Amino acid sequence: MQQRDAALTTKKLLSVAESLFNEKGYYPVTLKEIGKKTGCSSALVAYYFGSKQALYQAVINQQLSRIHFLENETAATGLSPLKQFAFFLKRLLKIQIDPSGHLNLVYKELLTPSGLLDDSAWEQLLDMSHYLTELLERAVKEGELRPFQDEKERSYVSYILISITETLFLVKDQKLPLNPNNLPLEEVLDNLVQFVLSHFLTREEEA
Repeated sequence: MQQRDAALTTKKLLSVAESLFNEKGYYPVTLKEIGKKTGCSSALVAYYFGSKQALYQAVINQQLSRIHFLENETAATGLSPLKQFAFFLKRLLKIQIDPSGHLNLVYKELLTPSGLLDDSAWEQLLDMSHYLTELLERAVKEGELRPFQDEKERSYVSYILISITETLFLVKDQKLPLNPNNLPLEEVLDNLVQFVLSHFLTREEEA
């Protein structure tokens, strides 16, 4: 029972902390405020996480775990590498937009690093880029894409597509000139991905 209560308390603390850090930023939030909203003392919050920075790190790790879960979900589809690539990006955008599973703090760290994260968190952020690069390499090996001129070209394509996904998330509440018909963002993303990759499709895929 104590272990179950500890797990529930930890989950609640992470949820409240995630909401407060996203709403106010890191520095204005206090352990006392987090504890008050979860019905715990600040001492109990410190007992579970040690410090506010460690709690923030745990929240970031929780958001990053959603990305790793998505990688496993993508692999389980059995789709071709190119279709897995598109599936991953569309699902990532959906997670970002969903209030219950947002990655706001991760993207804030990407745009304006706080200096609060340890090296493992940054390695996990880079892993997403490596994962997508691997899918592009597999797409080349399986004849879906023509070979890239060099590693730089392949990296640029991966970077452009990730950037498109991030941009659509950041401007999700604004009307886009490239979306005059107000299509769902996932459909806009799909069209943009197809446009970028169309320049690298083999003749078989084009047909």
